Amino acid sequence: MRSLAYNNLEKLPKDIFKGLEALTKVDLRGNQFVCDCKLKWLLEWMLYTNATVDQVYCRGPELHKDKEINDLPPQAFDCITTGGGPRGVGSTCEESPPDQQQGMKPPGELDPGSSCCSSSCSRRSPSSSSRRRSSRRSRRLCSPGGWLLVPSVLLLLLLLLLLPAAEGRRVRPPRCPSSCSCSRDTALCSSSALLPRSFPPDVISLSFVKSEFTDIPKESFIHTPALHLLSLAYNNLEKLPKDIFKGLEALTKVDLRGNQFVCDCKLKWLLEWMLYTNATVDQVYCRGPELHKDKEINDLPPQAFDCITTEFASYQSLKFESLSVESFSFQNDEYVVFAQPFVGKCSFLEWDHVEMVFRNFDDIDSTSTVVCKPLVIDSQMFVIVAQLFGGSHIYKWDVSAQKFIKIQDIDILKIRKPNDVETFRMDGESFFVMADSSKAGSTTVYKWNGNGFYSHQSLHPWYRDTDVEYLEISSKPHLILSSSSQRPVIYQWNKSSKQFDRRTDIPEMEDVYAVKHFQVEGELFLCLTRFIGDSKVMRWNGALFQEVQTMPSRGSMVFQPFTVASWQYAILGSDYSFTQVYRWDPKKGQFVGFQELNVQAPRAFTPISIDNRQFLLASSFKGKTQIYEHLVIDLST
Repeated sequence: MRSLAYNNLEKLPKDIFKGLEALTKVDLRGNQFVCDCKLKWLLEWMLYTNATVDQVYCRGPELHKDKEINDLPPQAFDCITTGGGPRGVGSTCEESPPDQQQGMKPPGELDPGSSCCSSSCSRRSPSSSSRRRSSRRSRRLCSPGGWLLVPSVLLLLLLLLLLPAAEGRRVRPPRCPSSCSCSRDTALCSSSALLPRSFPPDVISLSFVKSEFTDIPKESFIHTPALHLLSLAYNNLEKLPKDIFKGLEALTKVDLRGNQFVCDCKLKWLLEWMLYTNATVDQVYCRGPELHKDKEINDLPPQAFDCITTEFASYQSLKFESLSVESFSFQNDEYVVFAQPFVGKCSFLEWDHVEMVFRNFDDIDSTSTVVCKPLVIDSQMFVIVAQLFGGSHIYKWDVSAQKFIKIQDIDILKIRKPNDVETFRMDGESFFVMADSSKAGSTTVYKWNGNGFYSHQSLHPWYRDTDVEYLEISSKPHLILSSSSQRPVIYQWNKSSKQFDRRTDIPEMEDVYAVKHFQVEGELFLCLTRFIGDSKVMRWNGALFQEVQTMPSRGSMVFQPFTVASWQYAILGSDYSFTQVYRWDPKKGQFVGFQELNVQAPRAFTPISIDNRQFLLASSFKGKTQIYEHLVIDLST
């Protein structure tokens, strides 16, 4: 052992340790080494020596101050420079006399009768003594036959100069880290503050004991592909980066015991890896979350890691207010239509497959438009346009003219103040029902007869209906009418009379503005919207609807359930606060708060799927109409 520690040394002469082959340890701590070109040899010697060298820190220059010298790459020492002199200095040939310059050979061409190459001579006129010395040098550098030896000599010198540089660029095998003890094929690291970056290539067994690190960088073992055994036991690790064992095909055993793993989405990959690897993995226990605490990770099913979530992200803003929005398919294309009450227009939008946005397709001009309801019958597209003034109308898409044409007016004596339109099919026939909210009007069912729509049945008059919903209860067609003057009323279709008969109402639910239905695993539910008071979620129990959940909803005029892929949502709008998005929790059997959206005075929502992308369209009575994209996010990545 040799110790030069704490001697304020700034440099060491090159090869000071030459011949000391028996050295096992060199202590250079506590000195003032300047890590410049003069000390580059020490870094190279440390890479090759078998002796253990304690940490050597640089005190200069400023670029390397307080860095460990063996952490510096060889290229950090910029030790090569260049230089030059005036032309002619060092030339080895005389300049030919003026009377001989007329017959000079081209540069590089030799005259067999001459003593030297003329192209290598200086352009200056040397003194006579210089010419004599140059002549002697020329005779020494040229062959007896006149062939020039200078290029060969220069090439040899250049190769000799490049050899040390090539040696310096040769890849050196990594040394055993200072915090580890290494044998020929084993490395044991104890109390490491950081995970060492490299190990000798022959290591096949690597263990860490009582380390101070709680996190492991990605690709930490990428340079040790031959590992057979890897132990990270008892190191207080809470997580592992995904694919940390990627490339370690020779692994036969991994020890992860005694850590503090949080078995959440970030660790789901480990469970999947353990199911497929050929390596033996000791028992790994979870320390969190509370649901999985003290459970063995490989006892957890993959579905225990709920790693997929969703989000509605703002996608496109439309510069108009709207009161209703509907999506529909026609001739293998997807469309949406908005009712614009202030400008009196039904605006149809289609998807632009190039620009990837919704663009205008066509418009229907109207007056005080409240609902634009599309209805496709036998490859024909109809639009029911409900207006507050001037009566309501039915339009048809004319394929030859490529525009909408009005084909029918709706009886203004029955429908005075329309508020909602619902379309449905029963027994192979097409119907629509229009809810009337005036004191003198009557909610009316219309039926398609092949040429137009005619009034089929008028439901109760004088009740100021605000919403109508078609649904099936126990496989039988029903209508639910909402009204500001009474509780929601349930009508059932009578096959004999071909009429809807009043059956019952929903108790203790006054002032319901609208009712919408949805199904979860075959069970029927209702969302009931109230502008004053709490909105409700109710479930059909086979005899009546029972309350399942209450939602605070001051100022709400829409509580819309909808599905996107396998997710069931309900969205509760408000004129006084943010719109609340709820997602159905199958374990709890109810909706849970999911996301807030900023939609001013929302009145309707509808989903649409285009090009394997899902969107949610939101009408706004007082602001810009909004379009959101439904995104699926994998938290395990």
